Amino acid sequence: MDLNELKQKALEVKQKAEKKGQEMLDFSAQKLSESQLTLKSKEDLEAFIATSKNKTFTDPQTGNQKESKKTVFVVFADAKSKFFQDALYMFPVLWTKGFSQNISLKLAISNIRWVDTKEYGIKTFPSLVTFENTQVLKVVEGEEKIGKLVKNLNLDIKKDIESMS
Repeated sequence: MDLNELKQKALEVKQKAEKKGQEMLDFSAQKLSESQLTLKSKEDLEAFIATSKNKTFTDPQTGNQKESKKTVFVVFADAKSKFFQDALYMFPVLWTKGFSQNISLKLAISNIRWVDTKEYGIKTFPSLVTFENTQVLKVVEGEEKIGKLVKNLNLDIKKDIESMS
């Protein structure tokens, strides 16, 4: 075997590895879109948004009524987009940041039947929508801005979202 043959073999192996890597990403993104982490129906979306309803409770020590604010995040994205592949590494980071503040997070496909995303203030995909007490609080649009939330080392994701314009 001479040097040219070795070079050709190395290029073939590299191309096969790249192809298999892309197939793995596509397969994983498809599984994510089919998982329970992704909202696929109007009923699922409405039920998840309903979990953001504030809860009132009575403090046993003082007898005063207090209100517990609830917040949920929904990331709307096209299931066939590159963003869904990127969500494979972004979603766990966002989920961890949300978990640190008792915030639930789910993905939602952009074309849910009978759902008008304009009702939630969404103009482009992907978008992260913050719901508080079943109302839209803030919409973060664009892959770059959502990426900034992921890359920021601050765990206070609410503060980061509020600071975005």
